[in-house]
Parts: sequence; C-alpha cells; structure tokens
Amino acid sequence: MDLETIGLVGIGAIGEQFAESLETAGYDTVAYDTKSERIDVAVERGSERAESPTAVAEAADAVVLAVPGSAEVEALVETEAFLAALAGGLLVDATTTRPETGIVAAERCTDADVSYVAAPLTRGAPREGTLMMIGAADDDYERATLLLDDLCTAHRRIGPVGDGRRFKLALQMRYALRTAVDAEVTAFAREAGVDPAILNDFLEMDVSERYLEAGADYATDNPGLGGLGIWHKDLGYALEVARENDVPMPLTNAGHELYKAGRRAAGPAENAPEAVQYYWERLCADSDR
Repeated sequence: MDLETIGLVGIGAIGEQFAESLETAGYDTVAYDTKSERIDVAVERGSERAESPTAVAEAADAVVLAVPGSAEVEALVETEAFLAALAGGLLVDATTTRPETGIVAAERCTDADVSYVAAPLTRGAPREGTLMMIGAADDDYERATLLLDDLCTAHRRIGPVGDGRRFKLALQMRYALRTAVDAEVTAFAREAGVDPAILNDFLEMDVSERYLEAGADYATDNPGLGGLGIWHKDLGYALEVARENDVPMPLTNAGHELYKAGRRAAGPAENAPEAVQYYWERLCADSDR
C-alpha cells in the first residue's frame, strides 16, 4: 500500500522536524499534540489539525509517534479505537521508551493488523544528520523503508523490536555521562581559577561552547522534556534493563542521581549539561572554602 497521508502524534522538537521533512517530501500530513500551540507549529508546516490521536489514525496511512516516553506510548496502544482506525496501516514509533514497551506495542499492533516499527533516533552523533536505530520485524522494516528515508538522514535495523531501544539506551548513557563529566570539568577549572576554554583552544577537545562561557544563558528553547528530563528518564530506563540482566552500572547509577539532583536544583527550562554545571557551582558557592 502506498503511503500518501502521514499522521504525527507529538509535535515537540522531533515531531516538528518530522513535520518539516514530510512537507519537503510531498506527503499530506495530519498532526496532534496535547498542547494546541504545538499543533499550530505543524499546521504552519502544512499539516492538518486533528483533535485526537484516533482522529490522526483515521486520516492517515501511517502514524509517526514522537511522545515523551513509555507511559504515553503504552496509553496509546491500549486505545482500541486508535489501533482499529489504523488497521492495515503502519505505526512508526520514534519515542525512546523501555524496550518492553515496544515489544508489547508490537504485539498489540500485530493483533490489530498494524505494522509496527520502533525507530528511536539521535542527532548528536559525530556523523551528521538524524540517524534512526530500528527495531522491527524484517517485513515491517521493509514496508517502512521509504518513509524512514524521508524522516531521517540514515537508518539501520539493529534487530527485532526491543533491540533498537536497547541500543539507543546504551547511546544515551554515553551522551549523558560524557556531558556530565564535561560540565563538571569546566566548573572545576573555573572554580580553580583557570580558563576552561583552553580545553578547546589548545587541546582541541569538543567541549560545548555554551558551558565554557562563565555566566552563559542556560535556558533552552527545546520543546518537550528538554535534555535534562530526557536523560534523567532514559538513564532510568537503562538501569531497569541492567537490573533485568544483572549488569553492574555504578557510573550510570551515579549519573542518574546527578541528573536528578540537577533537575531539582535548576529551573524547568535548564538543559542537561547546564543544569549539572549549575548544581555543581551551587555546591561550590555553598561551601565554607
């Protein structure tokens, strides 16, 4: 079946990118988000407005999900009207969730005659572009390939449903822990009276310029959870998988607690590295040194 109309559920930073990519590729699109102003963003990019996820499914040949996490995906695939409206179609789930969430979603989609593809993504790798790490059955992946080509720069099937999300969680661990280290290193250098910019200027490291600058504006305009919320969530998912497999992860445990502390110390608009650095600097300011 040709995919002509694509539905979007979730118009955060990723959903907005999808709306733009699909418009460029020439698809008709229909969009829904729990926040009306986010639907407006998709409408500005040519989408039709929908009043519910089920209305999206009724109008579309395929639906792309980009929602905050497991709870939202689970609620959606438990909605019989949504899956019934999408019968014979395709569900591409770009959300980073627990691996088990995708496995259950795939089972429910199979029962409803809906092809399911788990497609978590990254835009932070050294390789340029948006890269999707796919978990799907071979035939579902093949069916979704042309749409995936238009949604991202490149995609690769990691394995069956569940495997793509496990791989994405491993990637999130690296992003989150490396960023936390960079934030702490720059705060340490500044408090010790040396210029952390030398990390880049002389050693040619790739520390973000945003938190090399003292007094930088730490606010982010990233809609949705933002980096801090995402990494706190995803490290939590990774720790759940590790417990299931009896894998010790002391660094990830420490990182998860650090992001939790940063989230409490910083405002809701702070992004992940900035919040960690802010928390670290508050500890220094509150000390008796």
